[in-house]
Parts: sequence; C-alpha cells; structure tokens
Amino acid sequence: IFVGLRVASVRDNQKDTSQNTTTAKPASPTDFNKQKFSITSPASQWVVVNKERPLNPKSYVPSDLAFPEIVLRRGSGSGDMQLKKETAKALEEMSAAAKKADLSIMLASGYRSYQVQTSVYGSEVARFGEAIASMESARPGYSEHQTGFAADLTPSSGQCVIADCFANTPEGKWLAKNAYKFGF
Repeated sequence: IFVGLRVASVRDNQKDTSQNTTTAKPASPTDFNKQKFSITSPASQWVVVNKERPLNPKSYVPSDLAFPEIVLRRGSGSGDMQLKKETAKALEEMSAAAKKADLSIMLASGYRSYQVQTSVYGSEVARFGEAIASMESARPGYSEHQTGFAADLTPSSGQCVIADCFANTPEGKWLAKNAYKFGF
C-alpha cells in the first residue's frame, strides 16, 4: 500500500529551478557517502525505525514540527497534522504538483508522539488482540510517525483514508509515480 511516505536523501540533490521540482542526481558509487547521515539518531533523515528497531530515546520529540499548508484531515488544532519542517515543505511542493495534475491530496496523519502511539497501539490490541495489532500498528517508540518524517496521505475527497484501497485511487497512482521527485 502507498500510505506511508518518508523524506529521503533525494532532497539533498540538485534542484531544477526551471520547473520548480526536485530532481534526483544519479549517484555514482564514489559519490554516495553512507556516513553522511546517521541511521540511529532520531533527528536524522536516514534514521531506521521499524518494529524491530526503536527510536533512541523512545520518547523522542522532533524540535522543528510544523503544519504543512495543504488540506489537513483534522485541521491545524491537531498535533498529528504536523511534520518536521523540511518534510512539511516537501509535502507542500508535492501537493502543488498534484494540483497541477488535477488531483488533491490530504494529510491524514503525520507526527505521533509516544503517548499518542501508546493510545493507537492500545486501541488496536483491545480491538484485535496483540498479534493482529502488531501486524497493523507500531508499538510506542517504534513508529516512523514519531520521527516527524512519516505522512499518511489520502485523496482530499476522504476516499480510502489510511486504507489499502488508496493505492488504486488516481492520487495513489500519481504518488507512486511521482513521490520520489519530492524526497519521499
């Protein structure tokens, strides 16, 4: 499914200012520096966070959260509509490009604090049991959303909100083809 997006090193590459889009410069093996960013620091855009690899500290809170200026599922009063500032800017650029293709994307979920993820995971456990919850949701401290780099997107119509069917929407198909151009 194509609902979770993540900022990547593409943002460090050249900008094509004639079209105001980000383009990736092909890296040769000698150009690519694996040490450029940490995979363990929670503030690093290369941080690896997954079900086996927690944030350190698990209670990490990004220092530069911002509300992207795009359609928000819950409005700007909700903390989970924030992203790291760089990610929010990249999402704004991607949303503007989608609009040029007559598509509208909405941020369905962004940053989740340790406390919010505790609640989300706990609700999933209560509804489905721990085995199913662990397949569908991350334990607190193990979620990419806590980094501020992850964004769940959906069509602005509200169709397929955080659901597998998103991949088959025009917006989902467009994102699958174009998200990399914006660092996702």
